[in-house]
Amino acid sequence: MAYLTLKSGPRIFYRERGQGEPLLLIMGTGADHTFWGPQIEAFSRTYRVIVYDARGGCALCSFMGPGRAPTPGFGA
Repeated sequence: MAYLTLKSGPRIFYRERGQGEPLLLIMGTGADHTFWGPQIEAFSRTYRVIVYDARGGCALCSFMGPGRAPTPGFGA
């Protein structure tokens, strides 16, 4: 897994696949990078696809433990 560490402290998960011009896929609140699965497969044939989990996303919260999230209001 690849992570980008922000200056403010949190780590953001990201994934790259393919080669060519970069294509950044941004998921809305409440979902993570895995929802882009079919699009990643299709677009990575032509583009360098980059997906990430926004603050409060799945890969970011997994190391924090149950009921905790880096963004207030995102913990369940």
